[in-house]
Amino acid sequence: MRSDNLIEYIGRNDFQVKIRGFRIEPGEVENALNQIPSVEESVVIVHEDENGGQQLAAFLSGNRIPKEAFIRKSLRSQLPDYMIPSKIIHLEALPRSSSGKIDRSELKDLIPSYSETNGSHNVDTSSLESVLLSLWRRLLQRPDIQPTDNFFDIGGHSLLAARLFVEIEKETGKTLPISTLYRAPTISGLIHYLEENTEDRSWSTLVPIRKSGKKTPLICVTPWDGNAIYFRSLPKYLDADQPIYSLEPLGPDGASKQFDSLEQLIETYQEDLQTQIPDGPISLCGFSGGGVIALEIARMLKDRGRSVEGLYFFDTSFPGYHPTQSNGATSAEMRKMKLSAHMKAIKERKGWERFRYLMETLAIKIRFHFVKPTAEESKALKEEQRNMQENRKHFRLYSIAPYNGKVTLFKALDRRLETIIDPTMGWKKHAQCDVEIIEVPGGHNTMLLEPNDRILCEKLQQSLNKNTQ
Repeated sequence: MRSDNLIEYIGRNDFQVKIRGFRIEPGEVENALNQIPSVEESVVIVHEDENGGQQLAAFLSGNRIPKEAFIRKSLRSQLPDYMIPSKIIHLEALPRSSSGKIDRSELKDLIPSYSETNGSHNVDTSSLESVLLSLWRRLLQRPDIQPTDNFFDIGGHSLLAARLFVEIEKETGKTLPISTLYRAPTISGLIHYLEENTEDRSWSTLVPIRKSGKKTPLICVTPWDGNAIYFRSLPKYLDADQPIYSLEPLGPDGASKQFDSLEQLIETYQEDLQTQIPDGPISLCGFSGGGVIALEIARMLKDRGRSVEGLYFFDTSFPGYHPTQSNGATSAEMRKMKLSAHMKAIKERKGWERFRYLMETLAIKIRFHFVKPTAEESKALKEEQRNMQENRKHFRLYSIAPYNGKVTLFKALDRRLETIIDPTMGWKKHAQCDVEIIEVPGGHNTMLLEPNDRILCEKLQQSLNKNTQ
């Protein structure tokens, strides 16, 4: 079901697989590969890499197959990152069984391992560049990586980024924020930061994700303890001429910093923003608690006469708001209130949207009651709740001043059940204008992850364009 309510048929699910928690239909990847000029036939299978992880491998046949960089660029324009094969292998002809079908079992034996192909790319350990090359090649399972390759263009993602910087600290003894990959996504760029005298460098909390573009800059604010990697999907799916920056809690040494108060963090953010982007209109967005910080920055800038063209919350609730709070009502009364709110929401919709709302709500209800989280998911949820309790302490002590401007709330669809009584998540009582609500797929922790991120970005860009006309 696409965002425009049309159903797109992509094939059978005979070979459906799961990679990094995402269900993938290899046939969809094969369809994208077959659209590339000179590719006559393709097949995509799952293989296990040297680290024991599951990866996709693509086999192509045809004359004059384009270079791998072109293939990856083409795939990235159609598919999310988790569907991009880690290995792309060109064969003169795909192996077939006696019945003429592609022999997938034989294909697995044709995937070169990192150890098999690493010999011709050995590097010494006498230089920092050699150390980083060896590290990148091992983590990304690609022996052909060069110092000028972009981390995100050669299969890098957030999980690998976290592992990469842990390994860099072990090898060099120096700590860099993960968001350095936005400033320097290549080995050559990282070397500059690692060799630079840290005593002469002072890091800014404003991270440039994409500086170029003629549109109004979008400033993205992380949660209290987050980093710019939260917004890694935005440069992929927002317009190419949309400048994007992120604010994250960094100290002058580049390490993550725990600020003493929300006021101190907001003041630091505002100073760095004014220093690097001193004039002109801006838009702000914030994920979770970062939305409250974005609102305060927007208010301060407007008070000083600066134009704020849009303010966007990504599943941000008003400080102190509890969606399940009964306000003295009994459990039975709460159920009646929720049912009444759902019925009102259904009546407000027309035609297909009415049926869609009903089906979505039933699906959420079924998942909530019958789909049990795994042990790993339960552990992550408990850790998240613990962190949220710590973060709420800072927000409880903070008094939000009125904001005279438009607010758009991107709300996670999976939270519909708990927020139905107040869909604005507490903001309707405190905003000086109407709060626009845009529901997007996923939950609080998955709305910015694949495959939900593409839809969120599409709707965000539409709103950005509308507010800057």
